[in-house]
Amino acid sequence: MSEKHIHLHIEGMSCGHCQKTVTDAILQVNGVKKAIVTLVPPTAEIYFDDAQTSPEAILGAVDATEVYSGTQI
Repeated sequence: MSEKHIHLHIEGMSCGHCQKTVTDAILQVNGVKKAIVTLVPPTAEIYFDDAQTSPEAILGAVDATEVYSGTQI
């Protein structure tokens, strides 16, 4: 196991519900250990096991929430 982390900038989150939706989606990804999602600034700090998941899989989970207008690593 190799723990990695990524920092995402997530445009489009405007309320606590958006923040919770994104947090829940990230935590559903197998291998994600911790996710800290904030509205101001609109970011996510994600810690994960790179043997179980990838940044692309995490981005896919965020994109699937449809509460964003753009996600960047």
